[in-house]
Amino acid sequence: MRKSSFFLVLLLVVFLPLISGCESKKLKEENTKLKQQFEKMTEENKSLLNEVDQFKKENEQIKEKTASLQNENSSLKKQIESLKKKPVKKPVKKAPAKKKKTKKGKHPA
Repeated sequence: MRKSSFFLVLLLVVFLPLISGCESKKLKEENTKLKQQFEKMTEENKSLLNEVDQFKKENEQIKEKTASLQNENSSLKKQIESLKKKPVKKPVKKAPAKKKKTKKGKHPA
């Protein structure tokens, strides 16, 4: 019994570091990959946040321009309505001016 216990303890002492060493290498590799993925995702997140900020600025500019154009449109509609209300004066037709007859070969001075 003592020999088997001793042998079992000896096996554990020898193989346990080897088993944990292999697992440790796998864990370190996995940890390194995860850190790289995290860094990549962090950079992508920053890029996307910058895009969102840019889109927000563009959206505000478009809103301002839309408001300006709506004001201009309203103003032009009012002008059209005021022009429709005014009576239209018909232009007076003048008789066409008569041309002076010139003698052939002579030009009026």
